[in-house]
Amino acid sequence: LALLTVLTLVTAGGYAAERPRPSLLITGQDVTRAKELIATCPWAAGIYRNVREAAEQGNTVAQAMVYQIDGSRPSADRAKAALLAASSGFKPGGSYHWGVGVNEAITYDLVAEACTAQERRRIEDYLRRLCKDAIQWKDRTGGTPNMSFACHWSVGVTGYALGERGDDEIVRWALHDEHQGHPIIGGLFPTMEAALRDKRLWHVAPIYGNFTFYGMLLMATAAKNAAGVDLYRMP
Repeated sequence: LALLTVLTLVTAGGYAAERPRPSLLITGQDVTRAKELIATCPWAAGIYRNVREAAEQGNTVAQAMVYQIDGSRPSADRAKAALLAASSGFKPGGSYHWGVGVNEAITYDLVAEACTAQERRRIEDYLRRLCKDAIQWKDRTGGTPNMSFACHWSVGVTGYALGERGDDEIVRWALHDEHQGHPIIGGLFPTMEAALRDKRLWHVAPIYGNFTFYGMLLMATAAKNAAGVDLYRMP
């Protein structure tokens, strides 16, 4: 995820059969811009060398990025194989104190075009089951605000990786869940309403606010790229 975040920053500017990919945290335009930077700027080429090294060491997001930059099908196949293995090994009933993690959703978005329709279906079914398992777990538990929002934002970003514009049910929970009358540990909009305070950055220590804002930024990026929704302008 850190590797993808770096490349995202430097390039800022039904099942997923018809959806352009990538379209989660970066887009095809971002990939084109990254290729230009890698070819012309030593600092960008250095970043990409690190990405390639991470890919060789088994980082699936890095493998998927190598596929996007170089068109390396072996890299895509390794990343895809890891997703399919996770799908086969998934068992519901896990704990999600820090959410579902988003590396799998990011990897899938980056290699979706290298997947067959059947593989896309298997991977999306897995990610959907993972999100719903996390939602069921979270609905039964409390937790600190920053940990609770980690669950919400990671589920939200993963939800936006699914289908043509994201999974409506999963995304709705990530954005609007009020956690049974405790919005401070709910989704994006309830958390903002409860946590933002006049003359104070956040309702708790700023470090927790910074941690939460990071997830909010990723959700907003995913919403824009996947569904064309501008969360910054939503009331």
